[in-house]
This record gives sequence, C-alpha cells and structure tokens, in this order.
Amino acid sequence: MPCAYGAVYTYNTGKPNLVSACSGTRIYGKFEKNDLSFFISFKDLDKFINGLKETHKKGLRCPLLPYLGYPPKPPNDVFSKY
Repeated sequence: MPCAYGAVYTYNTGKPNLVSACSGTRIYGKFEKNDLSFFISFKDLDKFINGLKETHKKGLRCPLLPYLGYPPKPPNDVFSKY
C-alpha cells in the first residue's frame, strides 16, 4: 500500500514523500500506473500553497486532473440530427 505508506511516513516524520500510486488511487482517483503521489505535512501546507500562487503569477500552471465524470453530464442526443 504505497499511498498509505506515503501518508503515514509524512505524518510521522513531517517530511515530504513521493510514492507510486496505489491500486485504490488508480481505480478511484483515475491515476495512471506511472503517476506518483506527493505527500506533504500540514505544517508545510501554507508554504506549498504560497509557492503555487507565485509560480501561477509567473505563468507556470499546475496540471489539472482528468475529468472524472462528476457531476455527471446528460448524454448526447443521438437523434438530434434526424
């Protein structure tokens, strides 16, 4: 369980951790097999957010997660052309 390992290690040590995505993350979070999970402690959260804001101001954008289907969209009307 790499994801649990990442969270527990970070909680116990206060150090950031980078691990491969576990099966739950791949199934429910729609991560790919080659994606990584990054964990930081709550004490570093403000520093991390401020860093993201500064990089955003300079034009560097964080990648967005793929659309997971929430909220669901109505199906396309397949008969609208007929």
